[in-house]
Amino acid sequence: MLGTAWMAASTHESMGDVVRRVASPNGTTEAGLAVLRRDDVLDKLVSLTVSAASRRAAELAEEAKGPKLAQEAPSA
Repeated sequence: MLGTAWMAASTHESMGDVVRRVASPNGTTEAGLAVLRRDDVLDKLVSLTVSAASRRAAELAEEAKGPKLAQEAPSA
């Protein structure tokens, strides 16, 4: 994938153009892409990934807040 991204950046081609150029008909890349295209697999995977990262970010933000000052200090 890194090589493909480098190729697209250096040739100023779109990713779609690069993929069409390097994916041999009935080859391994085309077979892999067919799986990602089937039933919106890639869209679902990206959505699940972003949701998981968002949930974890919220958890980390809550953890970073720590205990509230009113809860830490004894009452006078």
